[in-house]
Amino acid sequence: MILAVLSLITFLRIDAKPFPYEFVPGEKGKVNIYIAVSTRNVQLYSLPPFKIYIKNKDSLNFSKDFYTAYDLKAIKERENRVSKPLKSLPPLTIPFTVDENASPGTHRVECEIEFLICSTTKKWCMKTKQPFFFEFKIKSYVRRKETLH
Repeated sequence: MILAVLSLITFLRIDAKPFPYEFVPGEKGKVNIYIAVSTRNVQLYSLPPFKIYIKNKDSLNFSKDFYTAYDLKAIKERENRVSKPLKSLPPLTIPFTVDENASPGTHRVECEIEFLICSTTKKWCMKTKQPFFFEFKIKSYVRRKETLH
């Protein structure tokens, strides 16, 4: 029962912002993800299973379907085999390219973070997931027709 109640708690505050916010088809961009622990008396751990999944890409092309803390440089190589509490998490950056056939308008990318959280006052740890999303715009863009010589 306790784990069922804990799984309903939002442990992290996640803010994802694309840069820039407006794109044209074919343009490169990135999403900056800011993560902070929002619940008192718990700690976030880098490994295992810290991963960020890209669930619905909505006109964006990413190099992978998920990224680990190591991929995103949230932890250093020497920390790769040790799970320890994160005091602070630097902004995480994931690059992408806008699909050449993206339609104009507002788009939404659905993501999910999987992580290990542990209580600092009680003796429990829990692997859980938390969804988040970000939105961006595709500008109307007219390509010049190539002239034949």
